[in-house]
Amino acid sequence: MISPNQKVYIVIGIFSFLCISFFALPPLFCDSKTKKKIKQITKILEEEKSILGTYPQKLDIIVRNNPLRKTITKDCWGNAFHYNLINKDTYELISVGKDGIFNTEDDIN
Repeated sequence: MISPNQKVYIVIGIFSFLCISFFALPPLFCDSKTKKKIKQITKILEEEKSILGTYPQKLDIIVRNNPLRKTITKDCWGNAFHYNLINKDTYELISVGKDGIFNTEDDIN
């Protein structure tokens, strides 16, 4: 039999574990989430190019009025992606990574 005190400790333990998991684990998966978002953006940019013949001048253009794309221009850490249109057929898309500093080891492109 489990005493009432033990039930309270079990509930507190489960709640604590869930809180720790919710706040501590997401940063561990930010790299993969950001890479996934880069793939989504790349797909959207390719669709734009096939329709318009060129990539958009700015990344914000792909959001349009679509509420599902509201946060697509930011990585998992909340930093805006660096988008540079090199010419009508080439672009550069980079996440500054966890440190938020461009041209460091944790950048994702």
